[in-house]
Amino acid sequence: MSRRRLRLRHAVALAVALLALGASTALAVFVATVSNSGNSFQAAALFPGAIKMASGSYTGDATDNRAITVGFQPDFVIVKDEGNREGVARTSTMAADASKPMGTLTPLQTDNIQSFGPTGFVLGTFNRVNQSGRTYHWVAFKANSKAMSVGSYTGNATGQSITGLGFSPELVIVMGNVAQRSVLNFAGGRTYRFDTGTSIASGVTSMDADGFTVGTALETNAATTTNHYVAFNDFPNSIDVSSYTGNAADNRDIATPAFQPEYMLIRADDNTTGRPALSRPASLAGDNTLLFAGSAMINNRIQALNANGFQIGNSGDANAAGVTYYSLSARSSAP
Repeated sequence: MSRRRLRLRHAVALAVALLALGASTALAVFVATVSNSGNSFQAAALFPGAIKMASGSYTGDATDNRAITVGFQPDFVIVKDEGNREGVARTSTMAADASKPMGTLTPLQTDNIQSFGPTGFVLGTFNRVNQSGRTYHWVAFKANSKAMSVGSYTGNATGQSITGLGFSPELVIVMGNVAQRSVLNFAGGRTYRFDTGTSIASGVTSMDADGFTVGTALETNAATTTNHYVAFNDFPNSIDVSSYTGNAADNRDIATPAFQPEYMLIRADDNTTGRPALSRPASLAGDNTLLFAGSAMINNRIQALNANGFQIGNSGDANAAGVTYYSLSARSSAP
């Protein structure tokens, strides 16, 4: 046996051993290739933290227990129609048939997003998610230890730190089980509802090394309530959380993500004028943006998902002069 071939076998054996041991120094999986006589190594695109997510659309049919296939078992799903139905979200920590309306003072509801399964999620018959003839858009995420975490905690009304995420989050979403609005907080910004409104005092008060801290706001820490959270971390080619300053220019391209998003979320950090959170999945056509409250899709906000970012219009919801906006850009980077 030649020395070159022997060295190759030793290298492959070492790589397999390191993977079996879960060695933290392995940054990528390597696979042998026979594309040339030198038997070189070729890096595969399997990096720790690569996010698994998908988006799509369906037409409502009012059928109960309707399965929507996404290709994996999700940990976080948002559904919103193109019309005036309120957006709904569910995390894997929400038990039984329960999901959270995103734009009103509403507790967890049944008959919306009913459950998660090995290949997707299951719908009920409620008009928020499955009214006959309506077009709905969804986005689904799979949690992992580097880029996204879901969990829950019990409110104590005095303030507490939520730990164990494994990273310092760039975006936290909190959804209580009671009749309070869902909220979001970008690192560096303030806590806001998904519908219009100025900031909430003492909501998410800090992003910490291994989690986040909540204050006394009812939306994030009312006594004895169960609060479900989703936390995102920046991760190359998967998750990008950034900010930009509005300039009121139409057809403005933002190139910060440096990849084409499959899903976008934008919220103005404006404590003077109430502005809604905006979202756009790749399945949404034309110059259209979805709102989380019970409003129809609207244009001149997130106008397009570009090859290296996104384009915004001149609406004050997305691009008022001098206002700071935070954005989440996400794409699937895991097989």
